[in-house]
Parts: sequence; C-alpha cells; structure tokens
Amino acid sequence: MARPWDASIPGLGPYIKPHTDLKEIDEALKLLWSAGVTPNKVNLGIANYGRGFTVSDKSCMKYSCQYSGPSKAGPCTNLEGVLSACEIDRIVSANKLSPQILPGGATVKELRWGDQWIAYDDKDTLALKLDLANNRCMGGTALWAVDYQICDSR
Repeated sequence: MARPWDASIPGLGPYIKPHTDLKEIDEALKLLWSAGVTPNKVNLGIANYGRGFTVSDKSCMKYSCQYSGPSKAGPCTNLEGVLSACEIDRIVSANKLSPQILPGGATVKELRWGDQWIAYDDKDTLALKLDLANNRCMGGTALWAVDYQICDSR
C-alpha cells in the first residue's frame, strides 16, 4: 500500500499501488493464521476513501508507474493524497469517467484523469472485502471513515 512518503523507502519507491489491495490483505492474513492467531480475533478495516497520486509521466498512468507526489486535495477533505467517497463520485461525474476494477487481484477501482491516479473502494469492491472477512470467519469489519460519504456542499 503505497503512500507519497514511501517514495524514498527501498523496496517501495515512488510507484503507484492501491492502499486496500485485497491480494496483499489476504497474504498478510495467512501470516497471522500461520502464527496461530484465531480469525475471529481479527477485524478487517475497510476504507471509505481513496488514496491518490500525481503521476510523473501521463503516458504511464497505471499500477506500478512512478508518481511525483500525492494527488491534489479535494474540496471536502482538503488533504493531498486522500479523496473521500463523495469527492470521488463528483470527479467521476464531472469528468465522465468509467471506473474499472484494477486487474491483478487488488480488487479496487481506479480512476485516471489529467495527471491524477486514484484507487478506492466502492459498493462493488467493498462487497468483495466483506466476503473475504466472512469467508475467513473474521471477527468483523470496521469502516473508516463514515463521514467521508457525505460532502458539505459549500
């Protein structure tokens, strides 16, 4: 799960990755189970926001391409690199985008426009994460942050 401050970390670098990669989550859970952790003692955190990047080169706007920094701040969150669910919905509508599930097992949606790239969960991908939690008999799920669903219209 890449974040803008990971750019200088060896092994991570300035490469686009989603923050809620279901494939990585499932692999991490296998480590817990192999260490004897009981699944019902673990809750799965799920995100009601997206993490985004400003790409280094507009001709490479996909998973593993390089980024130059966080995505632009949205009007509600006012935080670079993070967009709330409602900000994402507005971007999709304003730019007439067609979000797609990222190929390769990450099970997140991606958006690309201008020099911006963002990965996020929506009702489709959240359902897949809930299925994982239920299939692994986990203790539950926690949504962060519920207030990111609604934007102030000011």
